[in-house]
Amino acid sequence: MMDYFRDGELSSEKEEVVLTTFGEFKNQIIFTATLKTEEMGKYKGRKKIKAIDYSPNVDSHILSGKYLRKFKTIMKTMMVKM
Repeated sequence: MMDYFRDGELSSEKEEVVLTTFGEFKNQIIFTATLKTEEMGKYKGRKKIKAIDYSPNVDSHILSGKYLRKFKTIMKTMMVKM
């Protein structure tokens, strides 16, 4: 899992290299990025990218302290140590 792979504003050319290269790996790759409004739909139609729009969620709701125990339990089942 790699969060905000576009950090530092990769150029479109570099972004394409990253997506193509990682798309060739056999294992699952998860990138997360916050898109600007004008970028919504940017990855639509790309076979190996499953874009999920979280914009309807309230900020800081997903990983608030209220859900931390459940989150850690879920991560443990995926063999992710925290």
